[in-house]
Amino acid sequence: MGGEVQNTVLLTLGRLPVALDLARGFKRAGWRVVVAETRMLQLCAMSRAVDEVVRVPPPIAGRAAYLDALRATIAEQQVNLVVPVSEEAMTVAELAGTGDVAVFSSPAAKLLRLHDKLAFNRQASGYGMPVPRSWSSTEKAPADLAGAPLVVKPRYTASGRGFRVVDTIDGLEPNPSLLVQEFLPGNELSSFAVAIDGRVLACVVYRSLVNAGSVSVCFERLMDQAGVEKWTNDFVRRSGHTGFIGFDFIVGADGIPAAIECNPRATSGLHFLRTEDLPALLAGAVDPGAPARNREERCLVESYSCFTALLGSLGNRDRRGRAWRGLRCSKDVCWDPADPMPFLLMTANSWPIVWSSISDGCSFAEAAVRDIEWRDDAC
Repeated sequence: MGGEVQNTVLLTLGRLPVALDLARGFKRAGWRVVVAETRMLQLCAMSRAVDEVVRVPPPIAGRAAYLDALRATIAEQQVNLVVPVSEEAMTVAELAGTGDVAVFSSPAAKLLRLHDKLAFNRQASGYGMPVPRSWSSTEKAPADLAGAPLVVKPRYTASGRGFRVVDTIDGLEPNPSLLVQEFLPGNELSSFAVAIDGRVLACVVYRSLVNAGSVSVCFERLMDQAGVEKWTNDFVRRSGHTGFIGFDFIVGADGIPAAIECNPRATSGLHFLRTEDLPALLAGAVDPGAPARNREERCLVESYSCFTALLGSLGNRDRRGRAWRGLRCSKDVCWDPADPMPFLLMTANSWPIVWSSISDGCSFAEAAVRDIEWRDDAC
């Protein structure tokens, strides 16, 4: 008499801590875990939670070849569920709704509208939800913002690439790929949600305690942020979103949150969830009325990145103090005594990204997603 057939999940990235969280969550729930990666040497490669790593071509080199490799993997590994993880999600979304396999994602057209920072801003504004005024650099700026600080950033970007605050946009060459946005003072907060068909299954509000460049490496879950939670729930409901989604906010002195951008992918907020609750929800095996639970920890850290931030802030007492407190008081997101090798071998497993960062003179965060991010000039 044969045993029960085991479900198989395909995670389309393995190099980031959020991917490791997902792999461990699915493994604890009894799933077989396959990771599709452009690199065999990466964080999840040494995890006991991962049954197999399949190498695929980078989507930045050609989306068609990347998708063909995923389709082949889905067939060969008998995959039941595909879960996009990070920037590759915009490409993987092209598989959603094709009928080949269940994909935890909205269709590509809807996802790209969220990834496009200007399109997202206009979508939220159309819902009547608070956002900063934003426009293409080919458009004329509002007259009342003359002389005010402004944010300039690419409409499609990852890890803060190209972000800058300017005093004037005089002389800025018109470029339809550039977004200009009014600068809002206030506290920076983020939310992360898991959703199916416009229904939020889990929502976390958090803030960054330590940044490495523009990327948070130590973060704190916040309570009593009803305004941010309501904004998140309202947008997900009105957009009918399926998948992971994150928002960055500025909360002004009036306490009203304004969303400055959307990240339709897994973000650091996922670390605050008990990921063993997610597999059944993502696969639709249980009633989504039972939301995923939060972990007990309120503060979490990516220790290696936080230590790097500490070394880089030795001349700044305030930043040095925050980084040191983050290392001392927070639990590492990757450490698990039952699965220790990803943490212990993180430097070795991340060496391709480290080398790319050094040789190309970019941040670690930018190097980590360069070959998987969606760009409007990729084929």
